Amino acid sequence: PVQTLMVLFYMDILHISSSLLSITSSDNCYLVYPSNASSALGEVLIFDAIKLQAVNIVQAHKSPLSCLSFNFEGTKVATSSDKASS
Repeated sequence: PVQTLMVLFYMDILHISSSLLSITSSDNCYLVYPSNASSALGEVLIFDAIKLQAVNIVQAHKSPLSCLSFNFEGTKVATSSDKASS
């Protein structure tokens, strides 16, 4: 029943829009979203949703991110910013 559910981990990701969050559909179970560091313009954080820990932070762009997504296999991340894409 719902009454027996408990929070195991809380992530403060309310500062991002839905177009800036992607989760793998593979067995890896990773999340990718913009880093929440105020000086981290264009950085994406890759998070392991099974181990509940950050795996890597990547400087993808020098301007704010506009979109990001994993490929189907969950092995690559595509990003775009206001100025260019990677």
